[in-house]
Amino acid sequence: MAKISQNSVHCLLLAAGSSQRFGSPKALHIMPNGKPMIINTLELYRGIGVDITVVIQAGDHDLAAVLKPRDVALLENQNATVGLSQSIVKGVEHQSESRAWLIALADMPYVSPNTLASIVKLASPERIVIPRSITKGVVRLGNPVCIGHAFKAHLLQLSGDLGAKNLIKQNQSSIDYVDCDDHGIHHDIDRFSDIIR
Repeated sequence: MAKISQNSVHCLLLAAGSSQRFGSPKALHIMPNGKPMIINTLELYRGIGVDITVVIQAGDHDLAAVLKPRDVALLENQNATVGLSQSIVKGVEHQSESRAWLIALADMPYVSPNTLASIVKLASPERIVIPRSITKGVVRLGNPVCIGHAFKAHLLQLSGDLGAKNLIKQNQSSIDYVDCDDHGIHHDIDRFSDIIR
């Protein structure tokens, strides 16, 4: 049996989406700071000191060309059209002995570095860590989610476009929450109007 790396939280940055609502390849969209969206998100996660694998759609040569000079691990998902789950499966297979996987979305570049650092600090092989906000009594769960190695078998069986939502529902007693006042954990960019200018 391979040894789990007790110091390794590995970020799976998922960038294999179709961008249908955005209308063009949003990961390559140039943001107000002059950088493609994917680079903004990549730099955000690099800033907290985790190793990163970017999962892209197979054959997405334009995105690969932007990422390759950044010296980041790239992983092609041949089944991206099946849904988000297959990018997670591919990433977990590729980094199978990580202590935990920080599952991040390429179209969420506005998460606070402090929130990310708090999530990673709580990471454990036996736990799931989720950021949440509580406003006027309303609780909202956000992203990214960090899932421990103990859930590897469950992650490898994911299907469809719900990601790890069902896994989370079935393991409520294993969740640790990071409470924060961070709108970035909910702010994904689906349309041009979602970009902060």
